[in-house]
Amino acid sequence: HDCLDKELLQTCSVGCAAGHDFDGASSWMALSCGFSGEFRVIGNQPMVPPNCVPEACDDKDIKGGRGANADSCKGRVVGQSCTVVPNDGHELVVETIDFADDQVHVDQFGSLREALDANEHEILSFKEDSIDFDCVPSKGGRSGARFAYRGPRENYIQYSAPKKECDITQSNLPANTNYFCPGKEKCYVFCARGFRGAPRKYVCDARASVFVEDTVPTACLRARRLSAEAAHGNCSAAVAALLVDKGGMYSTNCGNLTSGGYCGVGCASGYQAAEGADAVIFSCSAGQLEPVMGEDRALPTCVPTACVDGFPAGDGLQHDCDGKASFESCSATCSPGYMPAPGSKATESFTCQADGFFAGISPECVPSPCKARALGPAYNAQSCAGVATGEDCTVLCAQGYSAQDDATRVLVCEASGEFSGALPVCEPNACANHVPSDSDLVAVGCSGLTTGQSCTVACADWHDGEAEVHTCSATGVITGTRPHCVARRCPAMPQIEGVVHTCADVVFGGMCFGMCAA
Repeated sequence: HDCLDKELLQTCSVGCAAGHDFDGASSWMALSCGFSGEFRVIGNQPMVPPNCVPEACDDKDIKGGRGANADSCKGRVVGQSCTVVPNDGHELVVETIDFADDQVHVDQFGSLREALDANEHEILSFKEDSIDFDCVPSKGGRSGARFAYRGPRENYIQYSAPKKECDITQSNLPANTNYFCPGKEKCYVFCARGFRGAPRKYVCDARASVFVEDTVPTACLRARRLSAEAAHGNCSAAVAALLVDKGGMYSTNCGNLTSGGYCGVGCASGYQAAEGADAVIFSCSAGQLEPVMGEDRALPTCVPTACVDGFPAGDGLQHDCDGKASFESCSATCSPGYMPAPGSKATESFTCQADGFFAGISPECVPSPCKARALGPAYNAQSCAGVATGEDCTVLCAQGYSAQDDATRVLVCEASGEFSGALPVCEPNACANHVPSDSDLVAVGCSGLTTGQSCTVACADWHDGEAEVHTCSATGVITGTRPHCVARRCPAMPQIEGVVHTCADVVFGGMCFGMCAA
């Protein structure tokens, strides 16, 4: 965590340390320093620290020498140890490998090291054979900038390099001085009680990690003896009156200031001066504060500091964090055409911290599948099933159809969920005329059929039976069922005197005979 030395309304985060990962139900926890002096959880989460489990060490990191057996090192997790022993016929000093964590300090790392050193970063890199190095500063020109690297599970993770912060106590300050540091980049040094001299500003030299004099050196000389009234004066009431209704935008060390002493009031962490100096130095005399250093010798106008780094990042992600300042919140969600990955929230909240970085976990977004497009029977679009945003597929002419131009077309799944792209021109093929042609049948419109077209085969005149539909199939053959046709019976032949015949009960198309009677 980064919750040490936090002040009122400042935020911090609690997560898993190097070499450990969240279990399935845990995530980063954001805290804020409340008016009670205790931390509270930002959001509706319970005040329960995340459950962190040790990560498994990569077996590829085991490098046993010739004749050495390192089998006991397989399957170990962070914090566990193993031993390397000699094989039969070998003698070797037994070494213990301590898997402290999966991060190692490096002194040289080619161009990456040089690039980050140029921005005054302290580098904490990752093992080359287990993590893909892709650490490019997301914002340059300040210490502690964050970087993104591709992790072993192919997910992008934001990583913050440790800041090089200056320590005023380790700086070369003149004797008989006190100091006031409203931020981490500058301090004001003034003479201790009983000494006199002009206050001076010191600035942080990040390379040396110390504050250095920004103006001429301060020399504090012993002051003349104070009068009894001045010696016992206290400026506590004046300080309280000065900062009443100012909220948490100012920081000060004036709480117990007595006569003859100096103190400072400046913009608190997470705030910066709108213009001019960011602090004013006061002296205490007979219970009254007198400004001795600072532009116009008045309190600076402090405004929240804009966040400049740690923005939500990831494929298919959108956010409204631009322009947010200290202690303001924003949200990140999946862009159109993307949806939350299994186990990931649709929306995650981010908080702009006092150090100018956002605190939060970016949602993991995956492309959304496109809606199935109804193309009709002339097209074969099987490769388009399940295609997601940004992906493409090919469309061909289906069986029974012939392309009139390039037979293949590419469709692209857009963020709208629809496919874009032109379809091939596919014309139906002609079928061979294989319909039944018996005398008891008649085919209607069955000549020149093409794929998908149909015609009717019916019973001929003087025949009874149901008509059947025949269709030109994709194979080029007309298919269908032959109608079952039954011939009708001819009317009874009238009786003619002197004539005999065989024409009783004759069906249509049948033959009979008539002749003169005996």
